[in-house]
Amino acid sequence: MKCRLFMFLVMVLKIWIVSGQSIDYRNFLNIRIGNRFPAAECIMQDSLGMIWIGTYEGLFCYDGYSTYSHLFKDGKTGNYISCGQVLDSRRLILGADSGIQFYNYLTDTYENPGITFPPNIKAFLVQGDSLWICSLSGLYHYSFSTKKIESIDLFKDCHVRYRVVYSIAENNGVLYLGTYDGLCTYNQKTEKVQFFGLPDNKGSNKLVNFLLFDKIRKVLWVGAESALYQFNVHNGQFIAIEDLSNISVRSMTLDDENNIVIGTDKGLFISDGYHFHHAIHDVRNSFSLAS
Repeated sequence: MKCRLFMFLVMVLKIWIVSGQSIDYRNFLNIRIGNRFPAAECIMQDSLGMIWIGTYEGLFCYDGYSTYSHLFKDGKTGNYISCGQVLDSRRLILGADSGIQFYNYLTDTYENPGITFPPNIKAFLVQGDSLWICSLSGLYHYSFSTKKIESIDLFKDCHVRYRVVYSIAENNGVLYLGTYDGLCTYNQKTEKVQFFGLPDNKGSNKLVNFLLFDKIRKVLWVGAESALYQFNVHNGQFIAIEDLSNISVRSMTLDDENNIVIGTDKGLFISDGYHFHHAIHDVRNSFSLAS
């Protein structure tokens, strides 16, 4: 859980970088979220410049000075927010343990979607009129215009222990999906499903925690338990990244200089695609990344 807090700190750092300056990842602003220090699961910045943080204790905002909670009001809706993004000029879309939530940040209200979404959302992808939803019960497709949702059965022709879809990325009409049994692809046009087992994984856990399609390097980064892989989308080959061997990857993003920023169970790594730098706490620098 700490790695996602690291990613929050990185994203806060990025917001205050003056355009044109190089990012050295030595100085961080460590932000306190709430009273019980919940780990940050996702971060967004709305059209007004406010920063929003999804945590396992609900939604918080950060105005540059302090954090404020914006928790669900009905007492029935779960507070665990695992993913989110800005949907439009007034709303956030959030993936929570209770399902998909729409939060209007102009009125500080959670809107009623008029439909029951599956619970335990792990990730989602907004693609035009489509919302692809990854959950503990599988993959779903929702249409914003028709407000209809359907289940996509990825596992009908294979035997798996769990039907969990944990992460998602997209390129050229193909969805890349992280499951408990490795990487899966779903062609939106042909509806063809293909599974790729993870190589060189010494443990039995094949869970793919996070996916990032890198349009600069034209590869898919696959963050798994105890490994990071580079996946060639053209030939289906994996390359294991030795620098992150036996390290679980939890989150990834590209910064403004197209470096890959990687949140792991052992802290933050930054890479140009070839070399990997580990950002660690320096007791001589009070602005270094917190342990």
